[in-house]
Formats: sequence, C-alpha cells, structure tokens
Amino acid sequence: MNSYWETCYLIVFSGLRTGMHLPPLSGEEGMEKVLSVLPSTSIQIVNAHNDVSTNVDAWPKEVTPPGECEFIASAYRRGFEDGYRKVAGIFSFPPALEKKHLEEAFKSIRPLDCCLGADTAGGIYFLGMNRYDEGLFSQQPWGQSSLSKSIIREIGNQKKIMYKLPVLGR
Repeated sequence: MNSYWETCYLIVFSGLRTGMHLPPLSGEEGMEKVLSVLPSTSIQIVNAHNDVSTNVDAWPKEVTPPGECEFIASAYRRGFEDGYRKVAGIFSFPPALEKKHLEEAFKSIRPLDCCLGADTAGGIYFLGMNRYDEGLFSQQPWGQSSLSKSIIREIGNQKKIMYKLPVLGR
C-alpha cells in the first residue's frame, strides 16, 4: 500500500479564495494543518502560494483575479508532468476535515476520474483527479458561491465519474 501513496501528489494552495466563507489557507499554518490530516508521509506535498493576486480580499466576490485559473491549472499540470498518477489540491481547511477524508479522497481517485470536496457556501476545499483536465480549471467561477456546482456540471458534461467528499464548512 505504501507504493500507492507514492503516486499521489497534493498541492496546498495558499492565498486562493475558492469559497465565500472559508478563509484561504495561509503559508506555514496551512501546511501544518494539512500535514496533521495527511493519510501517508509518502504523498508528495507541495505548497503553491498565490502570487498572482496578492490581496484576494480586495477583489470583488464575483470576479476571478486575472491569472488565477492558469496558476491553479499549471500547479496540477506540473504534478502530472512529474509522473504522479493522482494529483489533488486542497484550497481551504474546514475545521471538520479529518485524515479519513483525505484517505477516502485519494483512494477514490484510483478507480474514479475525480474527487471533489465542496464547502457549505458553494465553494470547494478539495479537488483531485487521475488525469489532467484543463476544463476543470478554465472558465470556472473561482471564489464564487457557484464554483462547486460549476465543476460538478463540467465533470458531468465530460461523462466522468466523481467521488464526493462530505460538504464541510465552518
């Protein structure tokens, strides 16, 4: 089973707004939280700090800061280019998030195409996949309350199979 975890790549996005009320992860503190619920130390974990828009709170809620979609997409693309078979991103840290959730998430990506963790305000806290898919990033309403529905709709349009993590919030 240890070799399974070695094929997993987790991107800890800090400074991105993917929901309406869960705060974005912040550098060191966010990484510590994620490490506390990581199902295996064999998972490759990287920090992707958003330098694209340095103050996400200054952007209107209905606007995706320029370059944010490409920033997210390139982080996922890099994981697949480096040879990982399961690439996931964690965007915020709901207090109820537990180790079992991330374990379920990564194990679901093995037989299924995608895994999504939505938050209670319509954003997302987790998105994983077993094959790079530009459509899950481009033209998505990042930072808006319709993000999780939009990604779910895109997954359905592409006839992919998805595992849904529990909806978590504050």
